[in-house]
Amino acid sequence: MKVTAALLQPATIPDELLIELRRRTKTVIVLDVFGVVLAVHFEDEVAALLFARRFGPFLSTLTPVAHVYTARRDDGAPVFWTDDGDRSLWPLGASSASIAALVDVVAMEAVFRRLPEAISFHAAAIQIDHRAVAIAGATTAGKTTTALACVRRGLPLYTDERCVVMNGSVHPFPRALSVRPDGAKLLASEHHAGLQALPPLANEGGRECIVPTDRFELATPRRLTTIFFIAGRDQRVTIEPMSRSEALVAAAQALFTPASPLERIERAAKLLQGVTTLRLTLGSPDETACAILAAVQAREPSVSDAKSA
Repeated sequence: MKVTAALLQPATIPDELLIELRRRTKTVIVLDVFGVVLAVHFEDEVAALLFARRFGPFLSTLTPVAHVYTARRDDGAPVFWTDDGDRSLWPLGASSASIAALVDVVAMEAVFRRLPEAISFHAAAIQIDHRAVAIAGATTAGKTTTALACVRRGLPLYTDERCVVMNGSVHPFPRALSVRPDGAKLLASEHHAGLQALPPLANEGGRECIVPTDRFELATPRRLTTIFFIAGRDQRVTIEPMSRSEALVAAAQALFTPASPLERIERAAKLLQGVTTLRLTLGSPDETACAILAAVQAREPSVSDAKSA
C-alpha cells in the first residue's frame, strides 16, 4: 500500500497509552515556521534526521508553543498526536521515511491552525518579475518538475509543494524539494541553450532525491496574480482559461486546511480574489516553463516592459 497522508486515520488512543508512547520520543526537532515555534518529538531517530533534513531552514532553538509526537504502538503501527488533542494513526507499519513524510503533514496542520490569516495549498510557486505565480496539482502531477524547469530559466522559487499566501502575497516556504526519479529523468533529457545548471537530482536505488533549497535563488514576497492548475500531460503544452466555478472547485480541493466543504469553498474564494486561473496541460518541462512565462507576461507586462512601452 502506498503511504499517503490522506489515509491517516483519526484514532481514539487512551491517555495511558499516550503517556507510555511519549516516554519513547527521545529525539526532538524544533521548527520556527512563520513565527510559530513547534517541537516535533520522535521515537524513530532516523525519521527525525530525515525530517530535520527537509526542514533545515526552519530549525530553531526557541521555546516551542506547540508540540507534535510520533511513536509506534506495540503492533508496529505509527501513531501521531498533538497537544491540541488531534490523534491519528497509520494502520500498517511504515518506514522511517514514511513516518517523516506523515509527521510533516501533522506538524504543518498544527502550525497553520495557529496562522488563521494564512492560506496554504498544494502548489509549487515561482516569481516572475514582480508577481508570484502558483502551479497547483495533485501529488505526482508534475509540480516539482515544472518548478525546477522554471528555475532553470532563471525564475526564483518559493516552494515546490506548499504555496503559502498571507495578505494576498506568496511567502517563501523553503522546505527541501523532493524530486522523483521520473521527474529527474525528464529534466536530465533536455539540453537547451541558456538553461541554468541544476544540482544533482539522481539518487541511488531509484529513490526520491531530497534537494535543499539553499541550492536555489529564493523568491521574495509578491502578490499572487496567477494560478495554473495542472490538468494532465500531453505531447504539447496547452494553457486555457478556467471558468470561475471550475477554478473554485479546483482551489478548494488543493487547500491543505482540514475544514468542512463550505469552509473550504469560502477560503478558496478568498484565495482567488483578483487571481487569474488557467488550466495547464504539461508538455516537456522546458516547453512548459517557457509557456508559463509567456502566458504570465502576456497578461501583465513586467515593470521594465511597461516603462519602455
